[in-house]
Amino acid sequence: MKFFYIIVTVLFILGCGGGATSRVVDSNISDNNSSDNNSSENNNSQVYKIMPLGDSITWDWNFDDTRTDAERSGYRNYLWYKLEDVGFATDFVGSRTTGGAIEPYFDGDNEGHEGWTSHKMADHIYGYLHANAPDIILLYIGTNDMGTSVSGVEDILNEIERFKNESGIDILVILALILSDAINPGIISEFNMNLNAMAQDRIANGDNIVVVDMEHDANITYNGPNNDFVDGIHPNDCGYEKMANVWFTALTDLESPGIDYADCK
Repeated sequence: MKFFYIIVTVLFILGCGGGATSRVVDSNISDNNSSDNNSSENNNSQVYKIMPLGDSITWDWNFDDTRTDAERSGYRNYLWYKLEDVGFATDFVGSRTTGGAIEPYFDGDNEGHEGWTSHKMADHIYGYLHANAPDIILLYIGTNDMGTSVSGVEDILNEIERFKNESGIDILVILALILSDAINPGIISEFNMNLNAMAQDRIANGDNIVVVDMEHDANITYNGPNNDFVDGIHPNDCGYEKMANVWFTALTDLESPGIDYADCK
């Protein structure tokens, strides 16, 4: 098999808010595990396999939920639309599917598992990668850990590295510092500081990771009557589209396209 390596430039910004944002500045990410790529000279026709990986915020669930799985999308449909708009061809992959009733169409495949902690995800991630090896993972997890330790996320990254070493497939992990919430904002901010420190250490030692700061850079409205949450923890459509914009910029190195699809009035 011929392997193409992802060239990633990481921009690490420390601001007064304590956040850090890293961006992929080379958007020509080569597909290293798909027979669809017949020529390295035609990157415009490349389809990138992306695995949305995480908990209920990836799956799209909230405490008052009565929707069917066909009505769930989270940030994933908005990200799909925005990538399509700029010709960034993607194949979302995963063992679960949602959104069959949502229009316009989007690829609903994902690995979102409601209620899961990072530790539980670490126990399963190797099998998910073996079944659907991606080029890129969008990793958003930690809300259900309800603490400041990031050992579970580190276990996930260790399992991803084990899969990469055993399969020879390179995978870019775009790792999110998670959204704050109305219940444990202080705990989440400390969790994110620990997560960023751990990720930066791994990046310095050669891991193919890019950090995005959802807590600060998604421009989420956390408080007030027009906040971006359904229940104080899970985003509403406006919050999800704001998340999609952060993923979009990390993937394409293009500026945020704004709120184009959700009704945020």
